[in-house]
Amino acid sequence: MDNEWKNAKKKLEKLFADDEMRGTIKGQLLRIDMKNRLEYFEGSDKEVKASLSTLLLDDCFYTDEDAKRFWNALNDKNVECGDFLQLPEGIHFLGDKDETSIIYIRKCYRDLAKIAFDKKTKKRLRISGNPGIGKTLFGYYLLYLLSQKNIVTIYDSHASKTVLIFDKDSVFRTSRIKVIESYQKNSNAWYIVDAKIPVKANARTILLCLPRKDLYRDFDKFGLSTVRFMPVWGRREIDECRDKIFYNIEKEKVEELFLKWGGIPRFVLEQADDKGYQDMLEKAINKCSMDIFKYVGESTDTDEMSHKLVHIYTNLPFADEVKDENEMDLDTIPTIPNDVMLDRHGEGPYTKSIVRFASDFVKQEVTKTLEEDIRNKLRTETNLSLKAGISNSLLGMSFEQIVHRVLRDGGLFKTRSLELNCLEEDLIINRQSEILEFFKSNISVIEDGKYYKPVEQNFPTIDAIITPNKLFQMTISKIHPIKMNGLKILYNKLGGEDASEDIKFYFVVPEHLYDNYRKQDFHASNDTLALNVPLWIQFRVQQYVLKIVL
Repeated sequence: MDNEWKNAKKKLEKLFADDEMRGTIKGQLLRIDMKNRLEYFEGSDKEVKASLSTLLLDDCFYTDEDAKRFWNALNDKNVECGDFLQLPEGIHFLGDKDETSIIYIRKCYRDLAKIAFDKKTKKRLRISGNPGIGKTLFGYYLLYLLSQKNIVTIYDSHASKTVLIFDKDSVFRTSRIKVIESYQKNSNAWYIVDAKIPVKANARTILLCLPRKDLYRDFDKFGLSTVRFMPVWGRREIDECRDKIFYNIEKEKVEELFLKWGGIPRFVLEQADDKGYQDMLEKAINKCSMDIFKYVGESTDTDEMSHKLVHIYTNLPFADEVKDENEMDLDTIPTIPNDVMLDRHGEGPYTKSIVRFASDFVKQEVTKTLEEDIRNKLRTETNLSLKAGISNSLLGMSFEQIVHRVLRDGGLFKTRSLELNCLEEDLIINRQSEILEFFKSNISVIEDGKYYKPVEQNFPTIDAIITPNKLFQMTISKIHPIKMNGLKILYNKLGGEDASEDIKFYFVVPEHLYDNYRKQDFHASNDTLALNVPLWIQFRVQQYVLKIVL
């Protein structure tokens, strides 16, 4: 039989000149016992070639009936896509029974899809962001939109060895490079790549990936490429998704996990009850080093810890940032056409990568773990800030955390007026057993004489308050404008219409910045110089700098 197999291999070489085809057929034959294997070589050359070709098709080019049912379901005009995209019973995304059959359609999905379909957008678009925020699900949403338009689509996922081709009424999987390339050459097709290195294609390409250079380095060099950042989830998104999909998880538990993890639904919702996943945050905190302060949103294939501690935020459309009327300066709201998306600066949204600690909890724990090293680094970093006018955002957040504890413990603090008189005076703060917190939506809980900080990391204007007239802004930057919208939110707690006493606004800085700190400008909600400053702010808000000795 060995000799017969040798002869069979020679015939294989004769009938199939393509090395890739020949190798595929041979690999299939080797999975079969010798007797059945040799039966493929019986008959004329034409019959043998036809027989062997079935192996080639079986291995590299086969209809996926489950995926076809999925594609047909997406194309069904009766399938509605509102806040959720729900497939018919028994049908799962990609035709994979391990996948979900319902996805939450985030506002950013619609925005990013609009960007992807815009003819002005470069044909190679990378969507980046933290792990676990739904980049893969955004790909599914794109498949829905593409199916509605009957557009040929190549879907290539890191989770599969084969590529899914959605070609109108034909849906199949293939690993044949030549077949895949024939579709990738089609400039009217779409090529969606999920968490793997893409090839250069004429098709409109969407790369969904982590901020890992090994995945996108070549892609960004292909030309005609651009990047957008997907934001982490907000509280409202988490709540809506829990109510519809993860309703079996207690709302209180979801809130607790959100305050720890931040807006990552993989840990707040999907793996809420999995101890192994939940323990990952503590492990990441214990493992972190001062390298975290060099972090710019990038990671390697072996470093997944950083993303659990630091989240990537981005510039949202202006309308999404100022939904609360209290956050707006009505005279600064830009006039934007309905079909145009711009951020508060009049630039395209989702274009900036902004790193912040995942949550206040993470900020506290990382600062506690590394406090001595952080204090040392602050001394050098603030010197650098003084000389070059730059600062480290994560380090600034850790400085804020240290200051919260210092001010809560109370004592005598050196301050200097930033007004014309430049007078120095001591500020006495009474010790407090704990740091109290308030939500932006409920400032009525704030009691006079007590130290409070906002729950929201992005609360405008201040980091702490002692009513009726003391505001604190921690910073390691020489330039830190005062956003008026935060003052307006706190207006009633600062005395409202009947108040006459000064509001003392303290910039709390490391000692190296203290002597050189200068009075800051007031800014409107779009981060531009305020042209119309209310009289109560002009006359009542007095600026000071407060020294923290590290």
